[in-house]
Amino acid sequence: MQNIELKATSIGQKSFGGKATVSQMPSGVYVLKSYQTEVARINPAGDFGRFWNGYSVTTMKHINAFINEYGNGQTLSKEEWEVLPVLPKP
Repeated sequence: MQNIELKATSIGQKSFGGKATVSQMPSGVYVLKSYQTEVARINPAGDFGRFWNGYSVTTMKHINAFINEYGNGQTLSKEEWEVLPVLPKP
């Protein structure tokens, strides 16, 4: 499993200071960790899934940068995030 620091450039920041990382699982799934908590995934088909049942402004920045880098590029609002079902962690 490879851990990569998530780039913040897509949202206009220089970096996330190591607080957001992405792991590529052997299955091809990308998992986002924000502050060491697994919060979301993008599978090889490009489907986004939510693992974390919380919300924070900073973590939403991480999530949207993750989607931009590894997914379809469409950002999520707080309201869109909160209605997504919470999936079991891998």
